[in-house]
Amino acid sequence: MKKLLILTASMLALSAGGAHAQMVQTSEITQAGVSNDATVNQAGGDEGVSDIDQTGDDNEASVTQEDGPAASSMFNVPANISDIDQVGNNQSATVVQNGEPANGDSNVSTITQTATGPNLTAGGFAAEAVVAQGGEGNVGTILQSASGNYAYADQFGSDNTSMIDQFGNNNIATLNEQGNSGGGLGESDNDSTILQGGDNNLAEVDQDGSGNTSIIDQDGSDNEARIMDQNGDNNFSTILQSGSNNDALVDDQNGDGNNSSINQEGTDGDADVSQDGDNNVSTIDQTNDGAIAVVNQGGNNNLSDINQGNGAGNFPDTEAYVTQDGDDSFSYVDQVSRESVATVNQTVGSSSNTSDIDQLLGSLRATATVTQNGSNGLSTILQERDGGPPNMEGMTATVTQSGDGAESSITQRDAGASATVTQDGDSLSTILQIGADGIIANGNTAMVDQIGDLTSSMISQNGESNSATVDQQGDMLMSSIDQLGSGHAATVTQTGFSNSSTILQSDMNNTANVTQAMNGNTSMVTQSGDGHLATVNQTTASNASTVTQSGSGNTATVTQ
Repeated sequence: MKKLLILTASMLALSAGGAHAQMVQTSEITQAGVSNDATVNQAGGDEGVSDIDQTGDDNEASVTQEDGPAASSMFNVPANISDIDQVGNNQSATVVQNGEPANGDSNVSTITQTATGPNLTAGGFAAEAVVAQGGEGNVGTILQSASGNYAYADQFGSDNTSMIDQFGNNNIATLNEQGNSGGGLGESDNDSTILQGGDNNLAEVDQDGSGNTSIIDQDGSDNEARIMDQNGDNNFSTILQSGSNNDALVDDQNGDGNNSSINQEGTDGDADVSQDGDNNVSTIDQTNDGAIAVVNQGGNNNLSDINQGNGAGNFPDTEAYVTQDGDDSFSYVDQVSRESVATVNQTVGSSSNTSDIDQLLGSLRATATVTQNGSNGLSTILQERDGGPPNMEGMTATVTQSGDGAESSITQRDAGASATVTQDGDSLSTILQIGADGIIANGNTAMVDQIGDLTSSMISQNGESNSATVDQQGDMLMSSIDQLGSGHAATVTQTGFSNSSTILQSDMNNTANVTQAMNGNTSMVTQSGDGHLATVNQTTASNASTVTQSGSGNTATVTQ
């Protein structure tokens, strides 16, 4: 049976006294097919317009329009405008508009659905769309094709704009836009866009405040994207996903002027961003196969940029975690590698810290961890496997800096390398581990522990199976270790003030131990050949020692 219900028609009425003119609501319904149901409820008597056009069978359309008292003086300005166009069978569209156009701006809602096929929504419809608007100047548009799609848009405030376009099967999209943080009516100007192509995708947007922008664009299947709790003003979030089984979440972006962007291509990507503060920027670009990135920024003016994988060489399984609590900190992570993990934590209350981690093509199982306590810290780690058999594994770099102005630089180009730096104060540590003559080497280890100010340590390892350990406690201490070849061991322990140690080792299996205390000591150890042992102990002030060994199997001991 065909149902046709028109509750109001276009007409012009005069008020009892004739002083005010009032435009009565207008509704137009056109239906074709069998068992279509259209309901329009227009209350308030002030400039409402509704148009419903249904073609097919068993479609349902419902429009409720209510406008506030301010609309009665606007005469020919519509308070609410709704247009529903459904083609196909068994579709449902619902619009609820509560307009209050004090400034002459109308709420506008457009729903267009074209559904075919047997797919059904949870409500049992081939397609389902709902728009709810409260306030003025809101624009909500839902366009859906194919079947089994569900779209819901809720707008409250003024001048909010939303667009949902789903052109696949069994997709779900929901968005909620609220004016003024806390749900108030005032100037809002929020903008949300959800575009979904493919099947079985899920998108959610929830933003509260003014001037916020959210964009979700998904193309593929079984992807999930959520922008939740974007609270404040002038925040911007973008999620772009293509492929399948990707999951992206922007959660608790609280404050003003925050910017978050997630771009995932491929399969099984997972990215989460949470920003609390003002003017924070997070950018994640993943070419997936298991890439995971988690960013949590608290404070103001922080920047985190994560770029994982380019698809070359089939190197999946990269993960990156960044947490910044404080202001004006920067973290960059770039990984193109198998099983690489980078963790950066730049601690509560710190400011102006910078961490840069690059784990490049072939750095199998490379792990880099940076923790900075204090301000103005700088840490740079580059781990790069360049050649060698494909099953080479290793590379671990850990940097912990506590205090202000600490700087650490680690470069590792050979598999199996390990570097650890711990600094407390205004110190500088540099570690270079490189295979000799471009050959990928194994087993280099370097450890640096510094406490004090204006203290520096330089370790260069070019070869394999070399070890270097530096322990510095004091001010203006300097240690330099240069190892070329294999099997070398160097240990430097410095306390006091203004002590200097230099160790140069070449060829193979040489050992040097230097201990300096008090002030103003200088030690130079040079070893070439193999099997040498040099020991220097300086426990009084202002001593100078030079040890040079060549050949093989020499032993030297200096005590000052």
